[in-house]
Amino acid sequence: MYGRNFGIEEARLLFDEMPDPDAICWTTLILVLTRNDHFEEALKFFYFMHKDYRLVADEFTFGAILMACSNLGRAKQGKQVHGKVLMSGIGANVFVESSLVDMYGKCGLVVDYRGVFDRMLKKNAVSWCVLLGSYCQNDEFKAVLKIFRKMEKESDMYSFGTVLRACAGLTVVRQGKEVHCQYLRRGGWRDVIVESALVDLYAKCGVIDYAQRLFAEVRVRNVITWNSMIYGFTQNGRGEEALMMFTNMVEEEGIMPNYISFIGVLFACSHISLVDQGREYFVSMSKEYTIEVGIEHYTCMVDLQGRAGKL
Repeated sequence: MYGRNFGIEEARLLFDEMPDPDAICWTTLILVLTRNDHFEEALKFFYFMHKDYRLVADEFTFGAILMACSNLGRAKQGKQVHGKVLMSGIGANVFVESSLVDMYGKCGLVVDYRGVFDRMLKKNAVSWCVLLGSYCQNDEFKAVLKIFRKMEKESDMYSFGTVLRACAGLTVVRQGKEVHCQYLRRGGWRDVIVESALVDLYAKCGVIDYAQRLFAEVRVRNVITWNSMIYGFTQNGRGEEALMMFTNMVEEEGIMPNYISFIGVLFACSHISLVDQGREYFVSMSKEYTIEVGIEHYTCMVDLQGRAGKL
């Protein structure tokens, strides 16, 4: 109960009061921590459970801890957990194997995640979606399209967002339209991930007016949806509209910008030579939004100064 309501401290107190918590109790606490993004702490408790208390982990324990390794990008620890999975005898569990594919994918280990997937005796829609996501995350966009064609019977609504992102990455609008039509034929219910991917696809492929129409129809917009339009306007030479979109996102919708948002904004300022405004946005990243400035932002600022002849 507490874990589902983000009451981590309460869950910890209850756990600490237990005289002799069993494996189920340990697993529940680890699940609570991973659900609430406390991945380091989840790993710590997993090692306590395994090394100090000699308790046996099950598929839910391994699934949660592999999720922690995925989000932390800990390939070495992930491989250690993989070894424990094999020694436990539950390596053929489709849930655990899908978690392994996801972990290796997020750590950028292409050979490993493909190897795990190919050795799976049983594959379901989740397994295929995880494989698609792993390829997409590693910019293997052609592989995503190839696999999607093979998995027609296994594809579900969640796989469409990944495939559309791959089409956007390749800027192949024709294939993107085909996937869009297929999505609509399958029911096309409203999903913010798919709708954001559609906006991103058409914006990156230069069909910005249609992207804007789709954006206007999205009922629930998140920062990814807004970023797609901000970046889309910038890429299509409409910097003023990109900055207006950013202002609407922050001031009217109350959505906090992220690292990607400011790449689009600074890129827009560079293309329309708004040096002073660009500097203000750059300073506001760390000062107002506590976003760490990255190499992409510095590159945009150098470009901005160069275009204005101020290097």
